[in-house]
Amino acid sequence: MAYSRWSFSDWYVFWHTSNARRKEDELLAVWHVGVDEDSLPVYRYMDVVAMLTANDLSRIPGYKPEDHDFLVGIFKKWVADVDKWYEQERDS
Repeated sequence: MAYSRWSFSDWYVFWHTSNARRKEDELLAVWHVGVDEDSLPVYRYMDVVAMLTANDLSRIPGYKPEDHDFLVGIFKKWVADVDKWYEQERDS
């Protein structure tokens, strides 16, 4: 699922395909239009939670302080979606 696409912003953020069996291993791609293709990062669930907890996204290539609220909103939505997915899996 894409949370942001380049056609709407300078960011392409999406739930990255993986073979994760635990939510801690789920991946979020966080790509900025101005970043070299060789450094398009993908972060694990725990990395995203850690960035949210520290309120520090500065390690993301292409990040600028004016992107903070936009990315935090996306990260929180993604974490909630992952939590919901694993909650539903456990209940089924």
